Amino acid sequence: MPDIEILDSYRSMIDKDAQTPLHGQVKSLLSQLMDTTFAAGELFFKEMEVAERLGVSRPTVRQAMRSLEMEGRIKRSKGYGTIVLKRASAEGSLKSIAVILHTYQSESVNTLLDEIDSTCASSGVEIHVIRYPELEKAAAYLPLLRQQSDEGVILLTPDDSLARRLIRMGYRVVIREPDVRGESARWVETDNDAVVRLGLQHLTDLGHKAIALLVTEPEWRRTVADKIQAFRGICSTLGIDGHVVPNPDPKATESFAAGRATMAKAWKLAPKPSAVFAVSDFGALGAMSWCAQHNIAVPRDLSVLGFEGIRSGARVFPPLTSIGHDIPGIADALIRSLKAGDATNVSVNPILVLRSSTDKPRS
Repeated sequence: MPDIEILDSYRSMIDKDAQTPLHGQVKSLLSQLMDTTFAAGELFFKEMEVAERLGVSRPTVRQAMRSLEMEGRIKRSKGYGTIVLKRASAEGSLKSIAVILHTYQSESVNTLLDEIDSTCASSGVEIHVIRYPELEKAAAYLPLLRQQSDEGVILLTPDDSLARRLIRMGYRVVIREPDVRGESARWVETDNDAVVRLGLQHLTDLGHKAIALLVTEPEWRRTVADKIQAFRGICSTLGIDGHVVPNPDPKATESFAAGRATMAKAWKLAPKPSAVFAVSDFGALGAMSWCAQHNIAVPRDLSVLGFEGIRSGARVFPPLTSIGHDIPGIADALIRSLKAGDATNVSVNPILVLRSSTDKPRS
């Protein structure tokens, strides 16, 4: 095993003010270290040693190591340690890919598109973006595919029928967060159970026992239904007084308005919640707007937690705490899934974007 002091030279590469999450930076540095310094089969450093040398927390290192294990870079054996594995060489090569999405997409999807572009640029893969109006059929835009060069397609639009058509045309296809987990294409998504578990862990660690889940997105979406089911199950297991607050207008799709409407319902609950967890960041911002209108101070009177981790959440007052997508991890998984050419699906762990809209409940 190399000398542990080699990590000291990597410490200065950690930028705690960067947009990239700390665990993503640590993962990248450790992967580089494994490539340049460790042989396959060697024992890797302990998590505690890595955390101390890099000046980050042990949970940050643990999350980075978990991602490396999921990618097959390491194997962790209880009682023995972490073993470095040989980097897989069976991945196919890609020269050019297409990314298909709606003309209008959420802030998190556009952030992911930027990250995919950056990941492709660093690995020499050309990216070809096709945007189409949400109310039109994506199939009408398929002639825009460069059929001589685009080898794989990433769908940032959850359209299983489109995925099947592309596969019949001979493309490798991977979908980000499909509404239906079909067998037609591989998928990559944020782990919905882990989203709820991390959010509830954060709120209960602060001391909250009465928590409401604000359903600020359509319940027919699989990812939303998964979060509702996970919330009920985890609250029951932990003995939390948890309430699911549905949108009064189930057909509505505007998250900010849904956040205001569900917050109004939540505040009528008995007992009143000391914290609310919205299934979208814009829904959480809507809830905060309603609170401001009714002189309810956040987080003094009510903690508000969102989901997605959008950058604009940092520009409100108080800045929104959120359970965020691991954008670099998702982009990396999408590209790797296309290259691998197998049937592997990937659930990526979320991250806690800690800002100022959550705090301990008032005594």
